[in-house]
Amino acid sequence: MSNKLRVTSNKLKIRKGDTVKVLSGKDRGREGEVLRVLPQSGKVIVAGINMLKRFTKKTKDSAGGIIETESPLPASKVGVVCPKCKKVSRLTQSRICRHCGESVDKKG
Repeated sequence: MSNKLRVTSNKLKIRKGDTVKVLSGKDRGREGEVLRVLPQSGKVIVAGINMLKRFTKKTKDSAGGIIETESPLPASKVGVVCPKCKKVSRLTQSRICRHCGESVDKKG
Protein backbone atom coordinates (compact mmCIF):
# COMPACT_ATOMS: atom_id res chain seq x y z
CA MET A 1 0.00 0.00 0.00
CA SER A 2 1.29 3.46 -0.86
CA ASN A 3 2.15 6.04 1.80
CA LYS A 4 0.77 8.83 -0.38
CA LEU A 5 -2.86 9.75 0.11
CA ARG A 6 -4.86 10.61 -2.95
CA VAL A 7 -7.14 13.56 -2.30
CA THR A 8 -10.14 13.76 -4.59
CA SER A 9 -13.27 15.82 -4.50
CA ASN A 10 -16.53 13.89 -4.68
CA LYS A 11 -18.58 17.00 -5.47
CA LEU A 12 -20.17 17.00 -8.91
CA LYS A 13 -21.99 19.96 -10.44
CA ILE A 14 -24.47 17.62 -12.12
CA ARG A 15 -27.62 16.81 -10.15
CA LYS A 16 -30.53 14.41 -10.47
CA GLY A 17 -33.13 15.79 -12.88
CA ASP A 18 -30.68 17.85 -15.00
CA THR A 19 -30.85 17.56 -18.78
CA VAL A 20 -27.43 16.59 -20.10
CA LYS A 21 -25.85 16.01 -23.51
CA VAL A 22 -23.24 13.31 -24.14
CA LEU A 23 -19.98 14.89 -25.35
CA SER A 24 -18.05 11.77 -26.41
CA GLY A 25 -18.46 8.05 -26.92
CA LYS A 26 -20.95 5.88 -28.79
CA ASP A 27 -23.95 8.01 -27.69
CA ARG A 28 -22.32 11.35 -28.59
CA GLY A 29 -24.85 14.12 -29.24
CA ARG A 30 -27.78 12.43 -27.49
CA GLU A 31 -29.63 14.15 -24.66
CA GLY A 32 -31.29 12.69 -21.59
CA GLU A 33 -32.28 13.32 -17.99
CA VAL A 34 -30.01 12.34 -15.10
CA LEU A 35 -31.59 9.52 -13.08
CA ARG A 36 -28.82 9.06 -10.49
CA VAL A 37 -25.52 10.67 -9.55
CA LEU A 38 -22.71 8.50 -8.16
CA PRO A 39 -20.23 10.99 -6.62
CA GLN A 40 -17.87 8.37 -5.16
CA SER A 41 -17.07 7.01 -8.61
CA GLY A 42 -17.62 10.30 -10.48
CA LYS A 43 -20.33 8.82 -12.70
CA VAL A 44 -23.94 9.56 -13.66
CA ILE A 45 -26.80 7.40 -14.94
CA VAL A 46 -28.74 9.06 -17.77
CA ALA A 47 -32.14 7.87 -19.05
CA GLY A 48 -31.86 6.04 -22.38
CA ILE A 49 -28.09 6.56 -22.70
CA ASN A 50 -25.33 3.91 -22.48
CA MET A 51 -27.80 1.03 -22.53
CA LEU A 52 -26.63 -2.41 -21.41
CA LYS A 53 -28.31 -5.70 -22.37
CA ARG A 54 -28.57 -8.23 -19.56
CA PHE A 55 -29.55 -11.80 -20.40
CA THR A 56 -31.52 -13.33 -17.52
CA LYS A 57 -32.48 -16.94 -16.95
CA LYS A 58 -36.04 -17.99 -16.33
CA THR A 59 -36.83 -18.45 -12.63
CA LYS A 60 -39.86 -19.30 -10.55
CA ASP A 61 -40.71 -15.64 -10.06
CA SER A 62 -39.77 -14.05 -13.38
CA ALA A 63 -39.68 -14.94 -17.02
CA GLY A 64 -36.25 -14.98 -18.65
CA GLY A 65 -35.23 -12.74 -21.48
CA ILE A 66 -33.19 -9.74 -22.47
CA ILE A 67 -33.45 -6.74 -20.15
CA GLU A 68 -32.04 -3.36 -21.20
CA THR A 69 -30.79 -1.09 -18.40
CA GLU A 70 -28.82 2.13 -18.21
CA SER A 71 -25.18 1.82 -17.28
CA PRO A 72 -23.14 4.53 -15.47
CA LEU A 73 -21.32 7.09 -17.62
CA PRO A 74 -18.35 9.22 -16.47
CA ALA A 75 -19.52 12.70 -15.47
CA SER A 76 -16.73 14.25 -17.55
CA LYS A 77 -18.33 12.86 -20.73
CA VAL A 78 -21.60 14.77 -20.26
CA GLY A 79 -22.41 18.48 -20.24
CA VAL A 80 -25.39 20.20 -18.63
CA VAL A 81 -27.86 21.76 -21.08
CA CYS A 82 -29.06 25.22 -20.00
CA PRO A 83 -32.89 25.31 -19.95
CA LYS A 84 -32.97 28.93 -21.18
CA CYS A 85 -30.41 29.13 -24.01
CA LYS A 86 -30.43 25.35 -24.82
CA LYS A 87 -26.61 25.26 -25.05
CA VAL A 88 -24.24 22.84 -23.35
CA SER A 89 -22.50 24.79 -20.63
CA ARG A 90 -19.81 24.27 -18.04
CA LEU A 91 -21.39 25.50 -14.83
CA THR A 92 -19.94 27.89 -12.28
CA GLN A 93 -19.76 26.90 -8.61
CA SER A 94 -23.29 28.23 -8.01
CA ARG A 95 -24.73 26.37 -11.08
CA ILE A 96 -25.01 29.39 -13.38
CA CYS A 97 -24.79 29.05 -17.19
CA ARG A 98 -21.62 30.62 -18.62
CA HIS A 99 -23.40 31.60 -21.87
CA CYS A 100 -26.52 33.44 -20.70
CA GLY A 101 -25.86 33.98 -16.98
CA GLU A 102 -29.12 32.32 -15.87
CA SER A 103 -29.42 29.75 -13.09
CA VAL A 104 -29.69 26.13 -14.28
CA ASP A 105 -31.73 25.08 -11.23
CA LYS A 106 -35.42 24.50 -11.95
CA LYS A 107 -37.72 26.94 -10.20
CA GLY A 108 -41.07 25.91 -8.86
